[in-house]
Parts: sequence; C-alpha cells; structure tokens
Amino acid sequence: MSTAKMYWANPYGTDFSATVLDIWQEDDDLFLVLDKTFFYPEGGGQPCDLGIIVPVASLLGEGMGNIDEVYRVRKVFEDDGRIIHVMGQAGLSKGQTVFGRIDWDRRFDFMQQHTGQHILSRGFEELLGAQTIGFHLGDDYVSIDLDAPSIEDGMLMRVEDLTNEIVYKNLPVEVKEYTQSQVPSAIRMRIPTDADSIRVVHIGDFDACACGGTHVKATGEIGIVKINQTDRSHGGVRVIFRCGRRALLDLREKEQILLSTSQMLSVSYKDLYETVVSVLEDANRAAKDLRLLKKEVLEYEVKDLIEKARTQSGSGCFVCRVDGKDVSELKIMCKKICDCIDETVVLFSCVPQFSLVVACPDKAVTELMHLSPCLDASAIVKNLAHKWGLKGGGTPQIAQMGSKEPMDKSEEVVLGDLLETMEKLKGENCS
Repeated sequence: MSTAKMYWANPYGTDFSATVLDIWQEDDDLFLVLDKTFFYPEGGGQPCDLGIIVPVASLLGEGMGNIDEVYRVRKVFEDDGRIIHVMGQAGLSKGQTVFGRIDWDRRFDFMQQHTGQHILSRGFEELLGAQTIGFHLGDDYVSIDLDAPSIEDGMLMRVEDLTNEIVYKNLPVEVKEYTQSQVPSAIRMRIPTDADSIRVVHIGDFDACACGGTHVKATGEIGIVKINQTDRSHGGVRVIFRCGRRALLDLREKEQILLSTSQMLSVSYKDLYETVVSVLEDANRAAKDLRLLKKEVLEYEVKDLIEKARTQSGSGCFVCRVDGKDVSELKIMCKKICDCIDETVVLFSCVPQFSLVVACPDKAVTELMHLSPCLDASAIVKNLAHKWGLKGGGTPQIAQMGSKEPMDKSEEVVLGDLLETMEKLKGENCS
C-alpha cells in the first residue's frame, strides 16, 4: 500500500498523526512505513526531511520537551510508492497510531533553495540559452550544472539581477498536475519522467518546470538569491549559490571577515583590495631581499666550512653540524664543499627539525682518487636512516634524511655512525 504524500498537498504542514502500515528492523535501524506523512523523501536533488515520530500515548503523557534519540527520523526515502522512515529502535508496532513532526527550519530552508533554483535556472535559460543539466541541494550551498562552455561575470550579474527581480515581484508559486498528453510544450522538462501524472511547478508566468520537490507559495518568501562562485564541471559550468537565510548568513560571515580585515589594516573596506595588493607586493619584495641576503650569508658560511674541511682533510669524510638550515640549504652547501675537497661531506641541522644531507664526489672523481665504491650517498643515508629510525633517500651523489621533530646529535656521534656505516658498506661492496 502506498503512502499518502501530505507534503505535496501542504508543504507548510509540520505535525500529523498516522498509522503504521509496515515496520521492520535491520541492525540498529528501524524502518517505518506510514499510511500518510509530511516527511519528504530524498529525491530529485532535494534532501529528505528530518524530525520525530513518537507514539501518541507517550506524547500525551510526556510532552515534546525531551525526545529520546530513538524517535528521531534520520533518513527518509521512497520505494515503490511507499515512504520509508529510518529511525532508532523506537519500539513501535504495526497498526499503531503515531505522531510525526518534521524539522520546519530545515524544510523551509530547502523550500527557499529549491524555488530559488527554479528561478535561477530559468534566468540562465532566458538570458544565456543555457540549460540546467544537474542540480544539488546540500546542507551548506546549492549548485546547478549548466551546458554552457563558459559564463562571463557580466552575464552572471545579469542573471542574478533578473532572478532577484522575480523574487521581489512576489509571484505566486503554484503546483499543477498533468497527464503526459496534457503537458504544455512550454514546460521545461529538466527531469524526464515516464510517470502517468506529471507534477509541474509554475512561478507566475515566468517559469514552469516538472518537479516533485517542496516549494514556497510565493517568490517573495525566498528573500534573496546570491550567486557565490562558478567552477568548470564536465565541460560545462557549475554555479554555486545560496538563497534566503543561507544567503544572509553567508553574507554576514563574509562582511565580518571584510570589516575585521579592514580594521586590522586601518583602511576602509572600499580600499581593502588595493591595500592588500600593496601589502603583498611589499611582502614579495621583502621575501626576495631576504632570499638574496640568505644566499650571501650562505656563501660566507660555505667558505668558512671549506676552510674548516681542508684543515681536517684526510679522513675521507667531513662532518659538521649547521643548525637552523633546511634541507635545500644543506644540499647547496654540501655540493659546494664536496666539489672543493673531493671527500664525502655530511652536513646536518638538529633544530628546528632534524635534517641531514650526504654528498659524495662525482663518479669521475671517485675513480680518479681510487676511492672505494662504498661512497654512495644514497646507500649511506639509507643505512643511517635505518639505524636512527628515520626515512631518507636520494642519488649516489647526494641524499637526504630528516625528521619533523628536533634531534640532538653531536658531530662526534654522527661522524662515528657515519664511519661505521661506510666501513660496513665498504665491506659489502668491496668483498
């Protein structure tokens, strides 16, 4: 037996009593079919209503103050004409009379969004010739997909203006049902249907569209329609927008951010864009100057390290702790030092996080100096990383490892572990 869809006859209805036609359990869910309901099931791009269904007897005895979670309807869907309400284990039974109440704020919000979408889609069709081929009504925003390859900003504003003009006219929104043969050719069939009876939503003489959703009774109840952004989608354009209270809350939040930022920069919100551009330009110049200064400092530090390395040459490797450097800086320094002393170079930084870079002489230099083939930066780093519980890798010439956390290791400890690792690799590769 089908469920009577009271939400079509009266989309403003919230409270009702009904009889349980069927009921069953699956895991922790209770599935409930009523003889009639105000709960709209998910479908046609519109989410379902939420609310409560309780036994009438308990309602009369306890009131509506504190409703147990098991009585809260958390999903509604339609199956072969039956509206199925999904709840917790509410202890209801077949044939029982129950009381239902939908979440009106949620319902009215969806009504504002859905009717607003009809007007907006019609606006794009009228001014741009673009058809709506997709529709999504979410909890935060609404989107429509258009078959237009692109939309200029000027056209978006024209469509937005036209849409809100229709809202301000407070045109009546009426629902009529037609048979297939009665449907006027002017009606937009954006959602094809094979049903015997076709439900059409008329918005004054501006729009008529087949739809099974819930709508406001006059366009003025929408309040406002605000386009927020556009994105590319499947070769067309996706338009994201908000209507009614959603639009108000979104604009309020953005205005607060705008005013707070203006106060932070001590400028009028009208001058905010130019001020931010100027601040970014100054920041970019400062960042460029800082990079140049760091490069100069790096050159001086490399020179000092090269001199230090030359005085300690002969061991086959040079190890030095250089705190405050990131991996990219350590790699630059390692390469320069390695090119000058023809030895394996290990530079590491313990703070703000641990980073270590190993650089080995090029293959040609290795062969010329008759050094052991164990001097492979990648192999050295992988073995050290395993020993210290870290991860690392790279090429035979240069490799790196690191940790997101700081580590306190002395040059002596790193050198000792390095020499031990190199001897191990030498034995493995030279045997």
